[in-house]
Amino acid sequence: MSGEPERFVLQYYDVKLFFGRKILREIKPFIQEYKRFGILTGRSSAKISGAYDDVINLLKEFDAEYIVYDKISPNPWVSEAEKAGETLWREGVEAVIAIGGGSVIDAAKVASVIASGGGGFKDVFRSRRPRNMMPLIAINLTHGTGTEIDRYAVLTTDDTREKHGLNRSFGRHNCLWKKSCDDNNQVRRWKTYYTEIRRS
Repeated sequence: MSGEPERFVLQYYDVKLFFGRKILREIKPFIQEYKRFGILTGRSSAKISGAYDDVINLLKEFDAEYIVYDKISPNPWVSEAEKAGETLWREGVEAVIAIGGGSVIDAAKVASVIASGGGGFKDVFRSRRPRNMMPLIAINLTHGTGTEIDRYAVLTTDDTREKHGLNRSFGRHNCLWKKSCDDNNQVRRWKTYYTEIRRS
């Protein structure tokens, strides 16, 4: 048995998942499409894992601009996702890269919709259809919740401290977490990437 884990690609509806060592090189074509990125992380795991440095190095390779929003907590609050979305919009971000576990990725899903379509969590939760969704790459560090391949997100409301799950589909496509949807329901793909496997 080889010591190297196998690299593979899994297609799940409109999401493509890449797995294996040094797999982050697969996002190069995506990075070339945009000039300004928003990186969403928790407070420390992205940097400790090394994934943050790998992403920054790739962005620098293509002279891409980026901003970092590193205030997503475990079991994220609605206010965190809304603030992240506002920051992405205010900073003129074109695409989002989420580095973390389920909490970061869930918050990034909602933030990318808010940044593109306006409004807040309640608007998304009450099925107000966003016209556009910001492109999103999720670099999963925990491999536990499955959020990297689905259209679900769970956030905790600040006032009632209740967890609310979002499961939205628009038209005949499940577009909420896809790369974008136009008025004719043509879905462009968004991609999910696992970070590379590292030996300790």
